[in-house]
Amino acid sequence: MSSPRIRLLRPALAVAARALGAVLATAIIVAALAAAVRVAPVPAVSALVSGAFGTPFAWSGSLLRAVPILLTGLGVAWAFRAGLFNIGAEGQLLWGALAAAWVGSFRGLPPLLHVPLALIAGALAGGVWAWPAALLKSRRGTPEVLSTLLLGFVAEYLTTYLANGPLHGAGQQGARTADLLPSAALPSLELGGLRLHWGLPLALLVAVVMGLVYWRSRFGFQLQVVGRNPDAARAVNLNVSRIWSLALVQSGALAGLAGAIQILGSLHYFQARFSPGYGFEGIPVAILGGNHPAGVVLAALFWGGLANGAVEMESRVGVSRYLVVVIQALVVLAVAAKRWPGPRTKARTADN
Repeated sequence: MSSPRIRLLRPALAVAARALGAVLATAIIVAALAAAVRVAPVPAVSALVSGAFGTPFAWSGSLLRAVPILLTGLGVAWAFRAGLFNIGAEGQLLWGALAAAWVGSFRGLPPLLHVPLALIAGALAGGVWAWPAALLKSRRGTPEVLSTLLLGFVAEYLTTYLANGPLHGAGQQGARTADLLPSAALPSLELGGLRLHWGLPLALLVAVVMGLVYWRSRFGFQLQVVGRNPDAARAVNLNVSRIWSLALVQSGALAGLAGAIQILGSLHYFQARFSPGYGFEGIPVAILGGNHPAGVVLAALFWGGLANGAVEMESRVGVSRYLVVVIQALVVLAVAAKRWPGPRTKARTADN
């Protein structure tokens, strides 16, 4: 029988073990791929690590790359916790980004009001775009995997139309809006040589709030019950459809906030298809992080570091940056294989 203190430490130990496993798996996979293309493994791994975390400039790039996938990862993890699979975070992110860019063009607002309004608009837009999938799930039982995925494609084309038409910036080329007003831009943040913006502390705050809500609130407890066993939740008179709907809308709001922060903090205007896949990257980040807020933070940093370090690895040792996509996929498979039980494990669990 384990003590209460050990039970409390178990999630943190699991997060640390998963993070260590991801790092070790990455080193092994990078070395193997480097050897396959006839490059010395040690210099390849060294170049990847140096490009990701070797200098303040590298740290800045990795952290900024991690911000949007941290928030989309938290959103996907929140849906996972409810037993849902939000695969449409990319579309929700696009709507959040466009809404933030639109509100960011409003004149006459002070920065203390303009930035929060743009962030709220982005979160609302992402949540609203997830609402049809939540409605279909609760009313018709439509799988949210299908509805959120298809809504993502609709979002891509609708936002492109709006950026190329009604919201197109005067004198701009391509499907993009006008630049933000300075009052709507997130303030820059410089820490010991790091050049960041306030979107990073905001994303970390969201992770903390998410953990508190999940483990310390009534709704969080209901979410745990529904996510683990919807039938048991119905047996104790919990409104499963309502909880599913709220969780999916909240997941979309987090993805929309990711888009808003990326526009207000880095890009400063909306451009069609500006995202390299931040919404889809949130899915493996949530898996790597074990759907735990702290785990998702570490996984997002790891993911951002890989993407940022790939450029240095290519320039120094000639290993293509596109191999990082292969590395990321193999790392997720290696870590996820330890997470989900196989048929024999499930059978043993059922027998016990």
